[in-house]
Amino acid sequence: MDFLPSSKYEREVIDWVTTAVQEGQAFLKSQYGYDQIDKTIQYIQGDQRQRPKSDDLSNYASNRLGKVTTDIVAALTDIKPLFSFRTGNKSFEAQGKILNDLTRAWWLNNFIDLKLGGGIQLALPAGCAYLHLIWNQDLQGGHGDLDVVPLDARDVIPIRPMNSISVQDCAGVVIVSSQTTNYLESKYPHLRGRIKADGGPASYTPRSTAFGRMMNRVMSPVHKSLQPNAGRQQARIPMKIVYTCYIKDDSVHKGSEMLEVGYGRDRDGNKVAYSWSYDVVPGDLIYPRGRVIVCSDDMVFYDGPNIYWHGRFPLVKLYTDLSFVYQDSWFSKSVIADLVSHQDLINEMINGIADAVKQALQPGAVADSRAVPRAVLEKLNTRKPGFKLLHNPTTGPGVQWSEARQLPAYLFDFLQFIIHEVEYLSGSQDLSNLAKVKQIPAVESVEAIMQAMTPATRMRGRLMESALRELAELAKFGFFQFYDAPRRIAMLGPDGISMEDFDFDPGSLVPDPINYPEYAGMPRNTRAIKHSHNFTFFVTPNSMLEVALVTKKMLYLQLRRSGDLDWETFMEAMEVPNLPEVMKRLGSEIDQKIAMAQAAQAAPQGRPPSAQTGPHMEVKDGGTRPTVAES
Repeated sequence: MDFLPSSKYEREVIDWVTTAVQEGQAFLKSQYGYDQIDKTIQYIQGDQRQRPKSDDLSNYASNRLGKVTTDIVAALTDIKPLFSFRTGNKSFEAQGKILNDLTRAWWLNNFIDLKLGGGIQLALPAGCAYLHLIWNQDLQGGHGDLDVVPLDARDVIPIRPMNSISVQDCAGVVIVSSQTTNYLESKYPHLRGRIKADGGPASYTPRSTAFGRMMNRVMSPVHKSLQPNAGRQQARIPMKIVYTCYIKDDSVHKGSEMLEVGYGRDRDGNKVAYSWSYDVVPGDLIYPRGRVIVCSDDMVFYDGPNIYWHGRFPLVKLYTDLSFVYQDSWFSKSVIADLVSHQDLINEMINGIADAVKQALQPGAVADSRAVPRAVLEKLNTRKPGFKLLHNPTTGPGVQWSEARQLPAYLFDFLQFIIHEVEYLSGSQDLSNLAKVKQIPAVESVEAIMQAMTPATRMRGRLMESALRELAELAKFGFFQFYDAPRRIAMLGPDGISMEDFDFDPGSLVPDPINYPEYAGMPRNTRAIKHSHNFTFFVTPNSMLEVALVTKKMLYLQLRRSGDLDWETFMEAMEVPNLPEVMKRLGSEIDQKIAMAQAAQAAPQGRPPSAQTGPHMEVKDGGTRPTVAES
């Protein structure tokens, strides 16, 4: 961690990274839709007003694209997917349950659904975005936790990409970001004296990409004046462009002695081993899990192994469309970019109607210059009620009022058609129906909505499931690597530990090599990688959207009413919180009712008391009315 390369080596590393960035950015710029991303983002933000031909003309914008974007993000983040880690080894079923509980707790505690929404928000104008799964030491009061950072697709630069489906097939990726000098000094204290802002106080613009912010500092003032919002006040914060490069490095250790990789030093100079530290014997790969370089244009902050046990690029590519299979479609097709022309037409029609309304409210006046002086005509306000005007009829016809234009009826029908097209093409029309699902009691109605949903909406849900599956696979390794026994107990209580926490490698979910001979001779990180393959993440297809869960909950309710489903499984399906305590209290209530029934047996004869037996299902009215009976 305290590695400080020589100036010559440092310059070689920086030159290699910057060359890879330039090559990768040239590749991205050649992809379909790249030049439309900024404009689409501006439209989503509401920056749609066109320059009017006259200051007197209307210049309104009805931001339908912003509404459509919000609807799509809201629907795809209001998710409760039916997922679980499964294992075919019965010895590890307890660990599978712990993984499931950890995933749910992590999802809620760290607001992963909102961060997923941020990724979708970035993906809609560009066609794709990325989710960066990192270990964030600043979370949980400085104890650290797994975190998800949404990234603009233009800030993730592929190195020698093989295809558009996954970044894992690339030779490497570079994440470009702007970091404050304060953050870099706190993260790399041994380099504090060398860290300087790029070109002094940098202009930080949250809406622009990292490359956009970098270009803002090198563009000429004349070029800047031609950019949108050039006159907007910008914060002046000391920033530095940082390149985080994940690469596949097949370098082999050619020395004759053991090579220590990934170790650090404490303040006293003593060697510190981290969870990602390892030793390399001569002839083996130096970076079997990949290499990471963090640098800027003038210095290297870190050059060492990938700290994550999974050995992959910790990035999930998030798509909203399947068009990435086409040539030169690394980004995929944007959902919103196709609707920009529709938005322009809506705005143009609304402004035309607004101008016609203004003309009707304030009609124009045509006056004979011999009858009405120019100064009087200029002061005339035809919208003012009860205005008075004098003219000389002997010198001319006086003042004539222009009649309001009659707009054709089909104009309003066509406007409604365009608005409907925006909703239909984007799929937001489906989403308005999904919002009503909680008020629909009939299974048939829910099924009708599912069938009426456009294939595009269902496909987006499936794409989210695919991204969630890849994200869960990365998080699985993070749980094994960073979640020790105290952390799991703090999150889940006694249910957070398993027998592997008490073996010859205590405090870790990773089995020890003594009780499991197949792991003999392996260090913990290697055992963890091998052990993690016992668990597979499974997502129930089409379970991402809330409407699918409503259908499933109704099915569980029918099964419970017919007596074909146990009570605990039913409560889990209904997502009842604090289920163990609920079941405990429910058992106490049943015991009380049984005691009351036994005491009532000594009462005088009369109408049989209720609650003489435990609750059970009975079907009345010829098998058409299921009910719960207690007698």
